[in-house]
Amino acid sequence: MDWLFSEKAAASIRESTSRLNFWHGSVRSGKTISSIIRWITFIASSPADGHLLMVGKTERTLKRNVLDEIERIVGSRAYKHIGGAGEVWIHGRRVLLVGANDARAESKVRGLTLAGVYVDEMSLIPEPVFRQLTARMSVRGAMLFGTTNPDGPYHWLKTAYLDRADLDMRLWHFGLDDNPALDASYVANLKVEYGEGSLWYKRFILGLWVAAEGAVYDFFNEREHTLLELPDRAPDQLDLSVDYGTSNATSVGAYLSWNGVPDAGLRAVRHSGWYYDGRATGRQKTDSEYGQEIAEWAKGLPRPVRHVFLDPSAASLKTELKRRGFSVRSAKNDVIDGIRTQAKMLRNGEYRIRQDASNAECIRDYGAYLWDTRAQARGEDKPLKANDHTKDEERYYLHTIFGQPQRRAPAVSHSLSDFA
Repeated sequence: MDWLFSEKAAASIRESTSRLNFWHGSVRSGKTISSIIRWITFIASSPADGHLLMVGKTERTLKRNVLDEIERIVGSRAYKHIGGAGEVWIHGRRVLLVGANDARAESKVRGLTLAGVYVDEMSLIPEPVFRQLTARMSVRGAMLFGTTNPDGPYHWLKTAYLDRADLDMRLWHFGLDDNPALDASYVANLKVEYGEGSLWYKRFILGLWVAAEGAVYDFFNEREHTLLELPDRAPDQLDLSVDYGTSNATSVGAYLSWNGVPDAGLRAVRHSGWYYDGRATGRQKTDSEYGQEIAEWAKGLPRPVRHVFLDPSAASLKTELKRRGFSVRSAKNDVIDGIRTQAKMLRNGEYRIRQDASNAECIRDYGAYLWDTRAQARGEDKPLKANDHTKDEERYYLHTIFGQPQRRAPAVSHSLSDFA
């Protein structure tokens, strides 16, 4: 089996011989496949008197991002994943698997003596877990290999590791143009989709660790991102998306969506909206009142409602809406990934908001939905919890319906034996 590598990628495989070896940079830049090849060769020669460990945000994402690729490379005879046991066998070596979704995962690592560690998406791993990993690498010749997309400049991974010159560490920085296996049209389209100068372009095209600041959707233009007329081939059903607030506002959007490409790439339209701010009016509504008013509003929509997408934490409203005959589905509520999905769809012309009085709050909030600069100083990307109800509701729908995991690159030219 052959792969097409840039010279930077090939060098990273040959020269990643330090205690800490990090690949960081843009999406689809070749960093992950390079780290995987290096990890496979390390397994074959790693110290025998310690455990091998692979860590991801969850075991599922670890399998999707890394383990499936390893199986494809080494073949089914040299690979055995034991489901439910938290381990995989690669070339006869047992490798433990850990999902580190929060700091409690630190307990999964305690007590281990580690000879080798692979960490997928390092910036998503809690710092206490990562520090525990390095503390457990006590075997002579132990090494850690890790990949990450960039985050903010104050993220703990950058300040505590990547920026330091006193560690036994090798770093390789990748931009999108460092992957020769990518089709040129795909690269060009991705650059357009992220939008030159945007936060996402700087991080996921150039691979830079830059701060999120100002408006979350600083490129939003009412003239470009709204429409007056719906396409002729509009769906015969619509969906609702709900951001539910008890003391805060509740926002409901009615959405039309297309599986195909009916009108210059358009895939979703926020047709109309319903909004109630109990704090502003001085009166909170009960779940029953919300259910009744949403149902009455839905009756006036031009098409029947197919599904209602709701934050999974809004269990009481879910029960109320189901009681009223709605088909309720849990929305994906990943904030940063959801914002990225929404931003790309707006930039691509895949998502628009209909010019309608009921959408006025939604359109207005684009100028007031801001990054939290205090959180950024702590190394977190997080929007302010203000003017966010319509934005949360949009994000729930768009990311649930259209959010996709990153696609893998085709592979072709260096054989595995070249790095053995």
